[in-house]
Amino acid sequence: MITHLGVVAGILFLCVDASAQCPANFADAGEVSATVGPGRYQEINLTKELLLPKGIRIDESYRQKSVQAAGDGAASDMQAIQIPAGIHLIPGGRTAGGWWSISNPKLETAAADQWRFKIDLYANSGSRSASQPPARGGGGQAVADVRVRVCVKTEK
Repeated sequence: MITHLGVVAGILFLCVDASAQCPANFADAGEVSATVGPGRYQEINLTKELLLPKGIRIDESYRQKSVQAAGDGAASDMQAIQIPAGIHLIPGGRTAGGWWSISNPKLETAAADQWRFKIDLYANSGSRSASQPPARGGGGQAVADVRVRVCVKTEK
């Protein structure tokens, strides 16, 4: 019985992490993500962008206080102060032996009434050594990704 409860609790924890919610009074602008392909030590390092809803009015008085910009042994020099005013980021990743990180968040004008959010994403499947197998998920595929939920504090 205790084993079954542990499995259920673990599954619930994974579900909560995978569907991160924006804080109360924030608009959910969406998510950017990148997934590593299968194989030994595969990596992805790219810039992703997300168009914020047209006409959104960002409350620039809000500043995120802290952020976990890397996971599972990865490094990022990104600090919360680098996150644009009015933006709240909820980063995460699935690695099973690999690493993920985020850096360089930017907010740019896309059009007269629209903003574009950009951020650099990195993930790898782990193990460069031939003696260590790469991270595996279901079906024997390497599993590593990085994702960032982008939340916007809007003016009232």
